[in-house]
Amino acid sequence: MDLLTLDSKTCKILAEALAIGMLVGIERYRDRDPDEKRAAGVRTFTIIALLGAVGGLLAERTFILATFGALSAFLWLGYYRHAIQSLVVCQLNFWPLEIT
Repeated sequence: MDLLTLDSKTCKILAEALAIGMLVGIERYRDRDPDEKRAAGVRTFTIIALLGAVGGLLAERTFILATFGALSAFLWLGYYRHAIQSLVVCQLNFWPLEIT
């Protein structure tokens, strides 16, 4: 399918992807704590949904793999930055092994 010829079916698919991405992003934004900063919000989910729709319309293996690789890299980078900013040392408590 050629994306340069936007017929009503292609526009409908892109609009549905846009709406679903925005709904997921809005729901995630509403569900967060007031002081919490999340890496993914409305914009991120909308972009991911549109990229998925374009990848599905193109149905080319190289585009789908490149998009998956780029999204994976960006998500990993966001997770890594969040983990570094909120560096928390885990403390394990082996209370069943304590002898008093």
